[in-house]
Amino acid sequence: TLLENFAANNAQGTPNDNHIAVSNDGKIVSVVNTNFRVYNDAGTQLQQKALSSFLGSEQNISDPRIIYDPLTDRFILIFFSFIY
Repeated sequence: TLLENFAANNAQGTPNDNHIAVSNDGKIVSVVNTNFRVYNDAGTQLQQKALSSFLGSEQNISDPRIIYDPLTDRFILIFFSFIY
């Protein structure tokens, strides 16, 4: 049964490499190659941040993944970054 739906984070690139995780209290984190966004369970955006802000500049960031650890109630963000 579908209880709620909304348009979340999206990307323009191919592949868009989107990934999502949901916390125990209904916070939704959606990541794409350029940013992550946090939503509540009603679909209201609570926060947005560029992935490059973690590194201070664009460093060929790609393939982000978000994981939720229910035991510690924390999200874990992982992405590749490399310099030529």
